[in-house]
Amino acid sequence: MEKVNSQQDLQAADRTSLVSETLAELKIQCEEAEKKARLRRFKLPYSAEDFKILMTEFGNIILLERASLSPSQSPEIFIIDDQDKYLLNQLFFYARHDDRFEGDLSKGIMVIGPVGTGKSVIMEAYQRLLNNFSKKFTNLPIFKWYKSYELFDKIKLDGMIDLKCPVFIDELGREKKSGKDYGNDIQPVIEWLMQRYDLGTLTHGTSNYLLEDLCKPDMYGEMLGDRLKSMFNFLVLNGKSRRK
Repeated sequence: MEKVNSQQDLQAADRTSLVSETLAELKIQCEEAEKKARLRRFKLPYSAEDFKILMTEFGNIILLERASLSPSQSPEIFIIDDQDKYLLNQLFFYARHDDRFEGDLSKGIMVIGPVGTGKSVIMEAYQRLLNNFSKKFTNLPIFKWYKSYELFDKIKLDGMIDLKCPVFIDELGREKKSGKDYGNDIQPVIEWLMQRYDLGTLTHGTSNYLLEDLCKPDMYGEMLGDRLKSMFNFLVLNGKSRRK
């Protein structure tokens, strides 16, 4: 009887040791996962004034790159005014991990609103600011920029691109949703977004569509649409079109 009890005690001790070792390993994995998550969401070391100056300069570069000027033309100027002041403030709070950000700092940012309000310029300027800071450090990620309408063919040809890389998607919802590949129905962009959600990869973007529109059957449907709520803080940029 004592021998049986002794064996049981040993088995119990072995189980306790195994659990302790597993918990220690899990703790290390959690610490590594937290480090990676924090690197994806690094904090920019700029003041509010410096942030606006840098955003303005990157915005002006983007507008110059888009322009086709004649000798008599003056380039379009990027100006922070009352129309986009709220969005710029929220982007700054988000970049600084400030409690004044009206959302969840673990999610990406999706700027929605009417056409022509400057969503793309603002978010591309933010992307370039992040990358300008990131390139000074070897352990910080570089953010890719994609136009939504190029994603269908790119994913179809190259597979699930940049799944672990943070990206900006311009004009989400505008892209082709489904098609044929050797007679099979495919939805590469939807599958790509689903996998990014599953991996928790940081994603930002712009869209002319409200969340409820993105959830409709002819867009992403309820399954992905519901996941978009967990992926993005939806910030609205209203106002008149700035295009001339």
